[in-house]
Amino acid sequence: MESVGSTINIELLVLLVAIAALVAIGAKQFKVPYTIALVLAGLLLSTLNVLPPVHLTEGLLLLIFLPALLFDAAWNLNFRILSQNWLPITLLAVIGLVMSTGVIAIILSYGLGLPILVSMMFGALMSATDPVSVLALFKQMHVDQRFTTIVEGESLFNDGTAVVIFKLLFSIVALGLASPALRLDTLIIGGIIQFLIVVVGGILIGSVIGIFFSYLTRLVNDHLLELTFTTIVAYGSFILADQIEVPGIAPGVKLSGVIATVAAGLVMGEMGRQKGMSMTTKTVISSFWEYAAFFVNSLVFLLIGLEIHIQFLLAQWESIVIAIVAVLIGRCIAVYGVVPFFNLKSSAQLRIPTPWQHMLVWGGLRGALSMALVLSLPVTMPQRSLLIGMVFGVVLFSLLGQGLSLSWLLKKLKIITEVLPELDLYQRLKTKLFISRQTLGQLEVQKKTGQIAPWVARSIERDLKEEVQDLEKEMEALNLSSTLIKTEEKMDAQVRMLSIRRGVLTDLIHHGAVPGNIAEDLLMEIDESFEKLHHTPPPSEDQGLLSEPSSSS
Repeated sequence: MESVGSTINIELLVLLVAIAALVAIGAKQFKVPYTIALVLAGLLLSTLNVLPPVHLTEGLLLLIFLPALLFDAAWNLNFRILSQNWLPITLLAVIGLVMSTGVIAIILSYGLGLPILVSMMFGALMSATDPVSVLALFKQMHVDQRFTTIVEGESLFNDGTAVVIFKLLFSIVALGLASPALRLDTLIIGGIIQFLIVVVGGILIGSVIGIFFSYLTRLVNDHLLELTFTTIVAYGSFILADQIEVPGIAPGVKLSGVIATVAAGLVMGEMGRQKGMSMTTKTVISSFWEYAAFFVNSLVFLLIGLEIHIQFLLAQWESIVIAIVAVLIGRCIAVYGVVPFFNLKSSAQLRIPTPWQHMLVWGGLRGALSMALVLSLPVTMPQRSLLIGMVFGVVLFSLLGQGLSLSWLLKKLKIITEVLPELDLYQRLKTKLFISRQTLGQLEVQKKTGQIAPWVARSIERDLKEEVQDLEKEMEALNLSSTLIKTEEKMDAQVRMLSIRRGVLTDLIHHGAVPGNIAEDLLMEIDESFEKLHHTPPPSEDQGLLSEPSSSS
């Protein structure tokens, strides 16, 4: 990895963070997506030329920013939903990305006369999607959890795939310039083999580090130390993978740090969090990485705006328009080529609906990773300036043109899960009541063990009991005969019971009490039950599926 070079000093860093905070306040007031508002603020500051020069370099993004973003996303990813949807995610992140890269390369090669390998490099770096703005909007508008996981999972894995393919192609371009006699079939076969080694090696490195530190968390009960472990996992897996060179047709190619960090984050999020961490530790770690991701995203999107110069883009507008068209067509081919094939081979419950496919196309935004990769090209490369202009132009169109229209498209495609005010209030009260009762139980434990003085405990207990009574009264005042609320209650109870079943079965497997083939079948049955619950549509108010039996019957 190259040294992290940038012009950001501590004074400028504080200034950028302060600007980001002000933009966040303004974005909430005007209901503009935060990341889009940051890009607009950066563009304005760049045009006014009021800040010292600051650059989003490959080293700054890949070594400092990206591991934090990748680990946070992998840590919070719903592993159950991810495992159930691994096939469409893999197809989109690998096959879809390769298809997109090829289509973009063909269009640019014919439209702009660029060498085919250079066009493929551009296609690879533009095929990496950036879901930050999309996922923030999904969360705000209550989009289906499965669809959210598919979008985030694809982005996590296609980032790694795009970086690997880009670096392989760049090495092959450099090698081809030095050895024009190399045969194309030799390059293709050698490139595929090296690509597989880079990806599988990254997965292995990340998984081993994640498993090691997951077991280590079981030996300690210190939330600060365990938080330190996750930091080591996030950055250590990236750095270690990036130190291991892979022999092959393209010299200087390393194992994928991006894929290693994703794999490590998934393992820690599933194994380390579920089996080795207390509730306090989980809360501290999740809060830390949530803030880290917010902090990094604030800087990244602000730097994107600062890095883009409108006059530079206007001078290359024709090439940028062709590039935008090529990228959109490539994305269409990737999604509409891969997803229908997957749907043909899948059960009805696992198919990806057509509205989701449209959203995958238009919601495939591009961001900082594409910019950092193109800026890493050597200044001696003849097409560097053109590629930079096209990448920056596509990113700007993607974030502003596509990003600002996502909310409208979600409503138009009817993807939003509508949350009724009554049900929303019920869920809030229920959660607060659960927290209060759990706190009351913990208070009793700490009073018995002498951690809290009896007279202090009595005072706190009195307040908590009053709080519980008030919440119970508020819940009783709601229309508890509502079919929607009853459905919510039944769904919640079923999910809890299935979770308990899975936990009991996992313990039996851990102690060797269940043969492997039986354990696998039973786990699959439980996961299928989870999936059926997840896809059960809520009944309408007049269906009365959960209505009480009539007294006259």
